Amino acid sequence: MHAPDARVLVVDDDQDIRDTVAAALETEGYAVRCAENGAQALALMRGYQPEAIVLDLSMPVMTGWELLKAVHEQRELREVQVLVLSAMCAPDGVEHLDKPVSLDDLLAAVDRMCST
Repeated sequence: MHAPDARVLVVDDDQDIRDTVAAALETEGYAVRCAENGAQALALMRGYQPEAIVLDLSMPVMTGWELLKAVHEQRELREVQVLVLSAMCAPDGVEHLDKPVSLDDLLAAVDRMCST
């Protein structure tokens, strides 16, 4: 079981996907914030360090690939768990679920990442 109010950042340029994922996570008790691209997500993380990020790879402005690199380069963000939610292949060592995803699979993956 995840910690109460575990923080999850959902990053996807598709508003319907952001809204659906955020609603499912909030229903399970997660504290969720959303961003529509990597640059917005990085700015949000300056004051809000999530336990987990649910990340699309193909986005405008700053891609998920670029965000992954930035997260790994910043010492204070290196421990943040990342779940790639994309039709594209994820880099080695990063958990990945293909779109479209079942909400059960998504919730199980996020719960594993946020377990205490």
